[in-house]
Amino acid sequence: MNLKRKRKHNSQEDCQNEQKPLIIPVQDENVLENQISIEEVLAGVDFAKNVNENIDSIVDVEHQAKALQEANEKVVKQKSPQKKIWSFIFLIINIVIVVIILLQMLEGQNVTPFYELEFNAVFLILAILIFPALMMCDQIRYNMLITQSTKRHRPFLAYKVAGIGRYYDYITPLASGGQAFQIYYLTSRGVKASKAISIPLARYIIQQIVFAFIALFLLIGSLTFLKETFTSATGSTLVSVASWIGFTINFFVIFATIILSSSRLGHKVVIGILKFLKKIKIVRNYDKYYNKLIKLVEEYQRTMKFFAKSPKLLFSMIFFSVLVLLLQYTAPFLIYCALGGEPSVDIWIQIMIVSLMIDLACSFVPLPGGSGAAEISFAAMFSSLFSSGTFWAMLFWRFITYYAFVLQGLGIIIYDYAIGNKKNQRLLERWRQEEENLNRK
Repeated sequence: MNLKRKRKHNSQEDCQNEQKPLIIPVQDENVLENQISIEEVLAGVDFAKNVNENIDSIVDVEHQAKALQEANEKVVKQKSPQKKIWSFIFLIINIVIVVIILLQMLEGQNVTPFYELEFNAVFLILAILIFPALMMCDQIRYNMLITQSTKRHRPFLAYKVAGIGRYYDYITPLASGGQAFQIYYLTSRGVKASKAISIPLARYIIQQIVFAFIALFLLIGSLTFLKETFTSATGSTLVSVASWIGFTINFFVIFATIILSSSRLGHKVVIGILKFLKKIKIVRNYDKYYNKLIKLVEEYQRTMKFFAKSPKLLFSMIFFSVLVLLLQYTAPFLIYCALGGEPSVDIWIQIMIVSLMIDLACSFVPLPGGSGAAEISFAAMFSSLFSSGTFWAMLFWRFITYYAFVLQGLGIIIYDYAIGNKKNQRLLERWRQEEENLNRK
């Protein structure tokens, strides 16, 4: 009985305790106040981060708008009747120079008639396949970048972007038109402006870095490895000097960009150099050149961040960039073997070095595709190797590495005018409808 009463008494006390209001000590109230203030601070930090992200996005949008506007202006300028006339004039100049070289060789009886040439069929086919192999490597690179950026697999678009880029690089002075047309072409094919700008730039930067290091390696080898067959040829000294000048210009641009992009003192270095050049009156418009240099550095940084997100993509781009250069500089070797030359590793390496030197010597010639300079340099460096077949070797090499890309670019333009643009409109319309259907769901 006492036990029952005790249990009842305890249960009543529990009920009374549950009904009593919760009393928080003063110390606990202070803790609560501190917790609220911390939450407010964290909210303020989040707000600040959002503001910074918004500012960054506004800066990116402004940068993208300017880059897109510049690309469109270049495209409009290049499509003008005046530019088309100049492109035609440059093509005529190129043909005239080839004819002059032919006439000079005929006069000196240094040209074997074409019908008397004897070809090695295997090496001839391999030489012809250099062009599609170069295009395949370019197509793979652009397809990887397009897929990574847009999450859409578009191999045919990648091929056309590669072809358009080569075409406009080869018909504009100093290869200055390719990227602008690629940006324009990608945006017209439904790729967002930010992606359209980054894709050609990413390919260009990796290609230039790889080119700079391979050029350094081969040029150092040229100092001791080249045989007298090449060094004693008429005009070889001039080509050699021009190649070192071209290398210095290319390597300095890449090296300076890397240093400025990775160093905290980058902006200060840019300012210091420009102020010095302005002081000695080499640079007059300080703001113009400062903005250009800073823009180059910022574009490089964005591209490196883009690749940093996917190391696999970066190494793939480096691999195909190396492969493109090896194929390009192997073309004269295959032509040499196709015309009856004896294949060997030694002669292959030497021909690669000489081909690189020709490429560098023409890199700062302000004519589309190095018109004239490429032919003259090839004739000067390879005359003793090919002997009486030099002209045909030069013409074959020039067709594989230049004329074929120009003809292909014209073919892409004609195809788009007749079929491609209409197919693109239907594709974009289909994607738009699919997106609307998804949004409705």
